[in-house]
Amino acid sequence: MINSKKLLDEETKKAVVRFQQNEITEHILYKKLSNRTRGKNKETLMEISEEELKHYNLFKKYTNVDVTPRRIEVILYSFISRVFGLTFTVK
Repeated sequence: MINSKKLLDEETKKAVVRFQQNEITEHILYKKLSNRTRGKNKETLMEISEEELKHYNLFKKYTNVDVTPRRIEVILYSFISRVFGLTFTVK
């Protein structure tokens, strides 16, 4: 029987936690962008945000760690979207 607590070695767990943090950061960012958008773009950004949250929760099952988003990155990209627009920011 496989012990779920030892499923990931420490190096792999650290990498997965980084991926997990990327997912929650992107979830927050896409959600913020969708709140300032209308129509089809709003729907698309909300769908992407929801997918990122699903990815975060999947990684969380393996790491058993709850991570916070990188706030500075969310603030930076939110600012960039206001200055240069949604298309530039998403690309």
